[in-house]
Amino acid sequence: MNTNLEFSKKEYDVIINSDFILTKNRIVKKIYTLYGELAEEYKRFLNEYSSCLPHEIFIVAPKIYKGEQYNELPYVMLDYPRLFSKTNVFAVRSFFWWGNYFSITLQLSGTYLKMYADNIFDFINDKKNKDWYFGVHESEWEHHFEKDNYVRIDELNKNDLIKLKSKSFIKIAKRLSLEDWKVADKFFMEEYKTLLQIICKKLIT
Repeated sequence: MNTNLEFSKKEYDVIINSDFILTKNRIVKKIYTLYGELAEEYKRFLNEYSSCLPHEIFIVAPKIYKGEQYNELPYVMLDYPRLFSKTNVFAVRSFFWWGNYFSITLQLSGTYLKMYADNIFDFINDKKNKDWYFGVHESEWEHHFEKDNYVRIDELNKNDLIKLKSKSFIKIAKRLSLEDWKVADKFFMEEYKTLLQIICKKLIT
């Protein structure tokens, strides 16, 4: 072999420090626990709005995932509801992305997009909802908030909306800085309920 293993000073400081990985594992475990508790709250919220939601979304249980490589960084996410097929998607994704933020996203396609598109575009047309973002990427499986993936609702113009209405899926999302981690549980519960209110076109308070 002609390749020598070399580390920079920064890499070496990390590789000899097991406490970093142990701390990281504790953090991920805490997020995982938070999402487990949120899943139970989400079930309760869904039941409150059951009259305006498709019955099949209640059949599939919540699922929590964790991984290491979303754009090379660890993540934890909770999907509920989580109906995914080639033609129909109805999902709410709660996402923690290491070094970036928490976020919550509503994703609809197929039959569910047809059912709720008008309600969502009514929400988008109300510019007071400027803290929310609309998915503009061609892929529905990206979660970052760069300009090629999400655009703030108040930055969308009429031409943008015309183009977006022809998309095969809709995603709206909101994020929370990791600096605000102490209110992450409140953020997820409040915005989850907001998403249900958008779908059901109930007054948001």
